[in-house]
Amino acid sequence: MNKKTFRYSENGQSMLEYALIILLMAGLTIAALWLLGGGVRDALARLFQPTPAGETPPVSEESPAPSGATDHFFIPLVDDFVDQALLDWQISKGNWLVKDGLFQSAGQGSLAWVKVPLPDYTYSLDLTTLKSGKKSADQVIQAVVRFQDEKNYYAIIPNQNGVIELAKMQNGVWYPSLAVAQVGVDPEKTNALQVKVSGSQIEVNLNGTLVIRYDDPSPIPSGGAGTVNNGSAGAIDHVKIEPNP
Repeated sequence: MNKKTFRYSENGQSMLEYALIILLMAGLTIAALWLLGGGVRDALARLFQPTPAGETPPVSEESPAPSGATDHFFIPLVDDFVDQALLDWQISKGNWLVKDGLFQSAGQGSLAWVKVPLPDYTYSLDLTTLKSGKKSADQVIQAVVRFQDEKNYYAIIPNQNGVIELAKMQNGVWYPSLAVAQVGVDPEKTNALQVKVSGSQIEVNLNGTLVIRYDDPSPIPSGGAGTVNNGSAGAIDHVKIEPNP
């Protein structure tokens, strides 16, 4: 083969490679357009249809968020304690275990809580004191909300004297009886408790009835939810933490 023929062969091979690359890119583009919808015919039309003079190609834009939409996305936290605890419970004191489908502990100040990423939420649970203390009416299992640490939280207490009480620990100072309701609650029976925290307002529902609504002039702004045993043995079940409607 002479040099001239060899040069043509090289040029032909290069052109063939370029053509194959162009065909491959076109095929990938058509496949991508087809996946976006419309089939092969529409994909080809969109690929080869020129943009009319004076017009600009359409630009895909995200729809604006609805007015009043929150920046937080929060999936409800649920734990029914079937075989084991599902949530990431933080144990500050005492030993907590799942037994007979309940989350149980005993002793002075046995505390368990979960982190909640929103300041405002609704906390529902079943609360049962298995063994009350004898020294005071509040030696029962209690629910806690906006728990930051052992020096800052709210407590909802179903006292042995039938009074349900909202109290708080703030900066290490205990504030009892922020709000109370004489409802004849029996802490050694299972009580369905629902606590809604919203800004400075706290609402407590007991067995489906609103019993406390309190506006705190010096609120604890945020924190987790959980439970504490005060010189008693107790258990919780059917825990649900969800954003307020």
